[in-house]
Amino acid sequence: MKVFISWSGQKSKAVAQALRDWLPEVFDAVKPWMSDLDIKAGDLWLKELREELEKAEFCIICLDSESLKSAWVFFEVGFAARNLNTSISSYLLDLDQMDINASPLSPYQAKPATKDGTWSLVSAINSKNGELLKEERLKKKFEREWPSLEKRLALEKLLRNTQVLAEAQGPEHPRLSLFNTLYLPRKGHVTHDWQSIYKATGIPHGELVMRDNQGNELPAQVDFFGPSDPTPPTLAFSLLNEISPVQEDFSTPSTYVTLERGQPTHWEQHEPQLVVDEFGGRARRVRLINNRLEISIELQPEPLKDGRDWYSGAVTTVLLDGWEVMDAFSEFLNMPDVEKRCMQLDRLQLLNTEGEPVRHDACNLYNNWYELISKSSGPVRSVVTIASQPFHYSPEGANQLYECRLYRVISLYRGVNYVTEELKVCGSPVAEPSGSSLIRLGLQIRYFSYMDMGFDREVVIGQEHKWFAVGSKWAPFQGYGFATDADLSPVANPHPEFPQQGHEHKTFSWEARNPREPLLCLHLFTRGTTREPETRRAWEEVISKPLVARVSE
Repeated sequence: MKVFISWSGQKSKAVAQALRDWLPEVFDAVKPWMSDLDIKAGDLWLKELREELEKAEFCIICLDSESLKSAWVFFEVGFAARNLNTSISSYLLDLDQMDINASPLSPYQAKPATKDGTWSLVSAINSKNGELLKEERLKKKFEREWPSLEKRLALEKLLRNTQVLAEAQGPEHPRLSLFNTLYLPRKGHVTHDWQSIYKATGIPHGELVMRDNQGNELPAQVDFFGPSDPTPPTLAFSLLNEISPVQEDFSTPSTYVTLERGQPTHWEQHEPQLVVDEFGGRARRVRLINNRLEISIELQPEPLKDGRDWYSGAVTTVLLDGWEVMDAFSEFLNMPDVEKRCMQLDRLQLLNTEGEPVRHDACNLYNNWYELISKSSGPVRSVVTIASQPFHYSPEGANQLYECRLYRVISLYRGVNYVTEELKVCGSPVAEPSGSSLIRLGLQIRYFSYMDMGFDREVVIGQEHKWFAVGSKWAPFQGYGFATDADLSPVANPHPEFPQQGHEHKTFSWEARNPREPLLCLHLFTRGTTREPETRRAWEEVISKPLVARVSE
């Protein structure tokens, strides 16, 4: 018999794990399943989750005051309720029946996490489809195995009471509250303005130690950007364990992290790297590297010195797990196509506050040097800011001329197969000192990519028109995904302005239009056949509903 165990939050998770380990000691024929332990790495976890819910004959909901508010628990129970053959029962940890009478779980039987309540739960499982065991034999096995479960429940209750006492006495260290407003438990990377945290805590960035609610130290870094970079100092840290979903009104945090003053751990393993290649004292290429992905960003228009002067701002190498993604077929023939590139901007249009185009100087983004403005690297990410050559803009009806630049802040986090990019245009009055009266303008941009997906390729556009995925139907099934908080135009393939005959099918272009700033984009690279769900999930987790941190009161 398949028994699905639902949980949300660390307290109910511990009890769910105890039940998962204990039930097979009572029933040889019962196979418990819980998502945190039974979904293999790399599986399409949401698909497998639904399949397990459809197959489950019994669903146990481990409920405490935290999981009772979880939208994720309600999702699982609602899905299980669609199967008329599935029995549903709550297992109450620090609640009683009165606590759940007003919740969507009130129609289902509820058993307290006591010996009598657990016996009632075991009896219900036993009688679900006839008797798995005769009652007398079941009672003997229950009496023999109950003490092991009782010890784990007692320990968990002690831990909960200790935590409640600590919370009542107030936190020893300053906290950041974390909010996961997506519909599923997840971990990931979090960013927050550093100045407000420093103001609240007084902890210098070099002495910051961050811990989750279990006391585990988290990889963290503070990125400071150059004096000519308008990007503010930013704290970035990584979560090591999943946190539960919460309501979108941010009324209750998913969990918290503490900020302490001390000596942070050196996270050398899998730490992202940043390499700057120079020529004549000038940065000409930047490489961002983690344990999965390596990208090379060209800052000069002519890296090959062969008269081709249109590579500026383009990524010309993308190695995923050691394999080139943009030119996978030529790689096997040892005949690389030097034209390959992606993430290249070839057109910029400034917008006013109403989102309407405004007149400005031509800004050639692909055949003028980019300047490396700032760089930072640590245990969480490597991040660089590159800027276009200056161009001029004069607001309509104003007697003022502004010198503007396009800034691209490109980040590669540890352990991921994508890079994120923030784009913004900032300008200063020409007649005043640099940096004074800084203005920021809305923008829309056009991306260009030259990458070989073969003649049998597929482009999938997200229903939200915020992301797309393109990939080859031939091995090694390389793919590229793009996601943004802007509105996307249709993807042009081939690019209508590409002059070279015979290779047009390798060219792609699209526009991202949004009057807000900064414009946030994500570029994802895959080998295999999962590019579409990977792109959609990256859009949801990184752009649409990122993990949010707030300084606790």
